[in-house]
Amino acid sequence: MGAEGSLKKAITQIKTSIFYPGGLPIMLCGPTGVGKSYTAELIYKCCVENEVLPPHAPFISFNGFPKEVSHPLGM
Repeated sequence: MGAEGSLKKAITQIKTSIFYPGGLPIMLCGPTGVGKSYTAELIYKCCVENEVLPPHAPFISFNGFPKEVSHPLGM
């Protein structure tokens, strides 16, 4: 997972959020091209495969915060 396990902590945190009773929100942040959309799709597929989401649940991708608007987390 990642270069020399660099994604291990992030993936553990994502799995914890997915399987927490009732689920927890996940916000993926980072510069363009780091794989946020791809990671979101993998999270969705994991949720469907593990029956956290029903098979017909829609996958909705939201790409927000245009560059001219300041990010609420200061990113």
